[in-house]
Amino acid sequence: MVSWSWKKVNKYSNLRDPVRSNFRTAYSAVAFPRLLATEFSPENAPRLPLFRMEPEAVADVAALPTLDEARGLSDIYFTIVHHEIGFLDRTVYEKKVTESCNGTVEDRAYDCVICGVTALGSFFAGGSAQPNEWRLLKTVKEVVQSSSVIYYPTINNIAAWILHTVYLRLTTRPNGAWLSSCALTHILESIGLYKDQGSAPFSPPSSAAMIDNAEIEYRRRWFWVGWSLNAAVSCEYGRIKIHLDVTCRKPRADSNTPRLSLR
Repeated sequence: MVSWSWKKVNKYSNLRDPVRSNFRTAYSAVAFPRLLATEFSPENAPRLPLFRMEPEAVADVAALPTLDEARGLSDIYFTIVHHEIGFLDRTVYEKKVTESCNGTVEDRAYDCVICGVTALGSFFAGGSAQPNEWRLLKTVKEVVQSSSVIYYPTINNIAAWILHTVYLRLTTRPNGAWLSSCALTHILESIGLYKDQGSAPFSPPSSAAMIDNAEIEYRRRWFWVGWSLNAAVSCEYGRIKIHLDVTCRKPRADSNTPRLSLR
């Protein structure tokens, strides 16, 4: 007979696969077989069940602006919005824009981020909404709701949810922005970004080697921006904010985003 105690469970407080964006607490039923097997034969312990049967949803290519339009609207975004919540790497973003708008990339998963950035750029361009703005926003909404809610979310989905929440905060009723911020926070929880990278064992262990220090810092920034959005919107409208057992460290100060002070 196997003796089992919660002390052994506490040793594995969380299980996470950062590559597949999969997070489970040790108290979940699906994690128990792996935890038990780890005590006997760690190298043969079963993987956590993923239950993912569909690929990540991608944006409709037809919704993307032209390269010149994307660059112009993105410049507005990085001048105004990025100064307040700088969570995107502009160098990486601009490379993705060029590849996506020129059709030189097969992986379209980043397109939802491009749509979110350009929609916000269009909003701050002034005057009436640009003809493509609503189509861009609709594309972001369709992608984040299909990939993030029905299947496992990805890092690209997190960025799109942040952009979507900011847009709703600027343009719609308080309830819509608050609900979006709550969904964003729960998606951060489902990926496990609220736990610091070094606080949970990896499954499989080799996944840890695939996340370098730059990526860890990047994910910390995305978590704190998303979590802060929920806190800010909740306080602004007198709603309940979502509480998480946060161990994620604060991101390092960035001279390019002086407003993002998370001390």
